Amino acid sequence: MRLSVACLAAALLAVPAAAVAQTPPAVIALPVWEMEAPIAELPYPFAFREYRPAVVLTCRVERQRPVACEPEDTTLAANFLEASRTAAGSARLAVADGDGLATEGRNVAVTVRFPPLGIPVAIDPPPAPPAAPVLTGVLWIERPGGADFVREYPPAALNAQREGRATLDCVVGHDGRLACTVIAQDPEGEGFGDAALRLSRLHRAAPQTRDGVATSGGRVRLTLRFGFQ
Repeated sequence: MRLSVACLAAALLAVPAAAVAQTPPAVIALPVWEMEAPIAELPYPFAFREYRPAVVLTCRVERQRPVACEPEDTTLAANFLEASRTAAGSARLAVADGDGLATEGRNVAVTVRFPPLGIPVAIDPPPAPPAAPVLTGVLWIERPGGADFVREYPPAALNAQREGRATLDCVVGHDGRLACTVIAQDPEGEGFGDAALRLSRLHRAAPQTRDGVATSGGRVRLTLRFGFQ
């Protein structure tokens, strides 16, 4: 009988010890990471005084993922906190820690690192290149003739005997040909601008103006008039 009581007492003392051994501490001291938190992405620029090279979060483990993360630094700016939580959510722990205890439902410290912050430098945008000068005294090797104007005359305006004109801003190419855009037409909506653009292709400037200025790359203003005289 004494032996049985002694055995029973030993068994009763062993139960609490086993129970204590099976209850893991709330905080994981030796986390085993299957995937560590990546370097966080954060939109730039942001205030230099808010920058942190790394942020430590305390998170709860659910299904091997850190969730409900809170920063140790309570002064952390909102943008850093959001970026830290996003990065921490990509981490993955093993089902057991380094002591062989289950990680589910326990807390773990997650360190999230940020890319180095470059010191912002104010840089003025480069100045716009100067506009090409408007050429004067342009000599024409080729120009449209009267038959060309008749052919390109807007049909509705021609039938109604309406006159018109259009002004073009053109750049002279290396071969003397023009690349133009319409900057004005009168009257509007009658098609004189489009007709003038077609006629501009029949122009060809000489390599130099009367004053010996090279025409290649220069600008020319053309006003083409459509009429019946």
